Amino acid sequence: ETDRDKQRQTETDRKRQRLVVTDRDWQRQTETGRDRQRQAETNKDRQRQTETGRDRQRRAETDRDRQRLAETDRDRQRLAETDRDRQRLAETDRDRQRLAE
Repeated sequence: ETDRDKQRQTETDRKRQRLVVTDRDWQRQTETGRDRQRQAETNKDRQRQTETGRDRQRRAETDRDRQRLAETDRDRQRLAETDRDRQRLAETDRDRQRLAE
């Protein structure tokens, strides 16, 4: 019986050892899964920051485009005013010429 008891004890010890190894493997896999999850979240955060940066850049470009358009509109307005001034000067010159005649 002593040999049988020893054999049973050895088998029980082996089963326990297998369970310990299995438990460690499961724990490692769980930690690996958590690490993957953290990495995925970090990647998502980086992607969001990159997208936010791109959005800021697009907005800045849009603002610059709007500013350029406003400057272009102001230039057009100045040109129109200059044309009107030239037209008035031409009319004034004609009026002077008529008066001189």
